[in-house]
Amino acid sequence: MKLPHGLGFGSRRHVPESGGSGIRYGARPFVCGAIGDWDPLLLRALTERAPAAVSRVAHRRGDLVLFSSGRTERWRSGGSVGHRWGSLASGVEPRDWRDACETWMSAGVEINRQYAAVHTDALGMQDLYYRRIGEAVYSTGHIDPLVGTGNAKLHINWGAWASTLAMTAPIGEDTPFEEIRRLPAASAWVRRDSGLRLESFEPSWMAEAVDPGGQS
Repeated sequence: MKLPHGLGFGSRRHVPESGGSGIRYGARPFVCGAIGDWDPLLLRALTERAPAAVSRVAHRRGDLVLFSSGRTERWRSGGSVGHRWGSLASGVEPRDWRDACETWMSAGVEINRQYAAVHTDALGMQDLYYRRIGEAVYSTGHIDPLVGTGNAKLHINWGAWASTLAMTAPIGEDTPFEEIRRLPAASAWVRRDSGLRLESFEPSWMAEAVDPGGQS
């Protein structure tokens, strides 16, 4: 499997601190928001529980809203406008959320006339947790704000707790609560006229080259 250009074990971006030889690593902003028919009161509860002050960076009435504690990278292509954060690689400007997910290895959002989307990266290295309440999905970079959002009772995910005891962390999409999930790699919640749906794709670099001699 060939990973995208610019991604590797030593590829974390760093910037030397001014006046010294130390290294300052870029921190990802805390992000939160909602997609679908979101409730303003639930959204307010979500932002009030954010671990840092957030401000609105993207919005389309009735479809998507995004808040961030820091700078996000804005991109534009054709009729789409997007924001990405936590990029682990680089490349040409994205054409859609799949490009941002695969080429830039970033989480983010995309808005255009056909749909709105909130996505993670192609390897699932960007933590993005979500909770579906009614016809909306509320998402954050940390679980805690989602726990106190909404009045519905949360149920313990015993499988996730077993994984935490055995391997120090839940596996895959699991979290300590059944109603809160981790967005899997190469996927997005997408809002279209037909409704809200979880979509995914297989990154192009996952395909293995076929040997002409019939051997893999």
